[in-house]
Amino acid sequence: MKKIVVNITVFIFSICFILLVFEGALRFYNSDGKNYDIEMWKYGKYLKRKSQNINIAIEHIPLKKYWLQNVEIAINSAGFRDREYLIPKPKNTYRIIVLGSSITLGWGVSEGETYASLVENRLNGKTGITTVEIINTAVGNYNTIREIETFFDKCLVFEPDMVIISFFINDPEILQIKKSNCLLRNSQLAVLLWSRYHQIIRRIGLKDDYVEHYEKLYSDDYKGWGQCQQAMSKLSVYCKKNNIEVLLTLLPEIHDLQDYPFGHIHRFIKEKAVEFNFSFLDFYDVLKDVEAGRIWAMPGDPHPNKEGHLMITESLYAYLMQNKPWEDKFTALVD
Repeated sequence: MKKIVVNITVFIFSICFILLVFEGALRFYNSDGKNYDIEMWKYGKYLKRKSQNINIAIEHIPLKKYWLQNVEIAINSAGFRDREYLIPKPKNTYRIIVLGSSITLGWGVSEGETYASLVENRLNGKTGITTVEIINTAVGNYNTIREIETFFDKCLVFEPDMVIISFFINDPEILQIKKSNCLLRNSQLAVLLWSRYHQIIRRIGLKDDYVEHYEKLYSDDYKGWGQCQQAMSKLSVYCKKNNIEVLLTLLPEIHDLQDYPFGHIHRFIKEKAVEFNFSFLDFYDVLKDVEAGRIWAMPGDPHPNKEGHLMITESLYAYLMQNKPWEDKFTALVD
């Protein structure tokens, strides 16, 4: 009996030792910042925390920074990847709050290369005596509900004049608040095994591919789509009452831009924008002729790179310069 116990103990310790060796080897191999799954895992582990607002659930940790995918993501005191802003708002300042998730956050590019930052830089000097400040409040893995809840919870203090909703096709998704899994939270090996498992079941047809999954988000019986519309309606009512313009921009899914499978959903979202009295701008129009892989942040990561953000910048800048929303609040402008 004693020999059996010894053998079992030796076996268990051997397995643990082998797993630790694999874990160490993976951490060394992934230290180059080029494994998308691991970099996203680090993002959740080192830059996010549980929010006291249950409707937001997860938020950035203020004043924290970390290198992810070889780019520094630094969070300000308000919990956003942006610089600090004065409160109250300075005189002759037009403030735009940008709501969004990982694309708008600028996953894979530096803060100064995000389209929100680039548009702000281009606008200033072109709007007469008015200073335009674009506050990027995006948080990776958010949906419209969390983004709009963030607006009401954290952004009113900035006295916004305009809100830009950076809508992505998966925004109606219901985001489950899952209990923390100690293994997945601390082991890169566990994260990679979990990721590969989901890839396998998707390939063999036991789980919807991304096209099928996104299609189902807009069915009448999907609860998340109803909740998404309720959030947009709440924002619409508030902004109309407080003379705040809302622009809904639509970010395309960039796996395949030539044979794009979601055109009908884009048309549907445009109709909803009109319904909620939002202006509308579709970024697919400026990206549709691009070979998708050219503007990926890196192989395996379909977030727009610097070139992609530049193209989005051109579209948003042109829209704002054409419509000049600040002129409704500031009349002493120089063309």
